[in-house]
Amino acid sequence: TDRNKETASPYIKDTMFRIPYDTAAGKWQSAENGYKEHRAYDAMMRDLTCIAEKLLVFQMNAVPVIWMPLPEADSGLYWWSAGGSEAYKALYRLMYTFFTKTEGIHNLVWVWSGQKEAWYPGDEYTDVVGCDISDAPRYYGSQYSLFLSAQKTGKTRSGGCKLCAVTMCSAIPSPDAAVADKAAWSWFMLRSDSGTDSKQNYWSGEFYNENSHKRAVYASRYAVTLDRVPDLRIYPVK
Repeated sequence: TDRNKETASPYIKDTMFRIPYDTAAGKWQSAENGYKEHRAYDAMMRDLTCIAEKLLVFQMNAVPVIWMPLPEADSGLYWWSAGGSEAYKALYRLMYTFFTKTEGIHNLVWVWSGQKEAWYPGDEYTDVVGCDISDAPRYYGSQYSLFLSAQKTGKTRSGGCKLCAVTMCSAIPSPDAAVADKAAWSWFMLRSDSGTDSKQNYWSGEFYNENSHKRAVYASRYAVTLDRVPDLRIYPVK
């Protein structure tokens, strides 16, 4: 997206790009803030502008988008985690404000999956608290402890709670186990198949998810599959 291709790879090992945020001063390293070196900030804003243009196409066609930017913040794998939690939160908030206020984008469901509470940008910037799970092959438990952690992070000032979701997993948690444990995950998303390594074909292979388990998940009375989704167009938006 950016013309310098500095953010073409998300991985720390593949790019020198870092969030251009001065945590000591609490400022973006921009020309507007008096920083002589502001190329990284300029490139970042070009990225956001380019992304906004694509998202606006969905909005113009009345298509809502489940938007999960900057995932797995505390993993240490990606450039958006290299500068620490304060720089990460500043970027997440900047993205939210730029998209919603500057660009007028209002068709996004904001999903945060930064993992640890120290990286949480705040209730006003998120709709869903997600959890990316690196679990053992064929472990189909409810992931109750991780649900409690996500629920704790998503507690709002009004006493309510954000929706909680398994935003990435290797083995699919059993809906029946989740209900039994009261781990009220809203949805799960399986890691994509590698296409070459059978041990990393999370859906088409059986190393992580046996075929019998996949059938049981989708046949569960607690799973809402596409054919059971009501026509949401009949519900008025208020």
